[in-house]
Amino acid sequence: MMLDPKLVNVNYTPGSTMIPGTLPQADNFQDCGTGAGWYYDDPINPTKILLCPSSCNSIKADSQAKIDVAFGCLTIPN
Repeated sequence: MMLDPKLVNVNYTPGSTMIPGTLPQADNFQDCGTGAGWYYDDPINPTKILLCPSSCNSIKADSQAKIDVAFGCLTIPN
């Protein structure tokens, strides 16, 4: 079964609230701006999911954070 990159979502659960939320997908690093989100290393032939700087910094600072990647539902765009 092939992965459909348009059917991927990244969910972040902060340790402080334990309430999960879905991070929006940015088109690329530049599209991240200062907001939360994620993007593919290569939008045409993705091999990695990368976090936008804001999300990455928040998650690194939260030792109780949880990240899940969900497959099969339409991706939430930025």
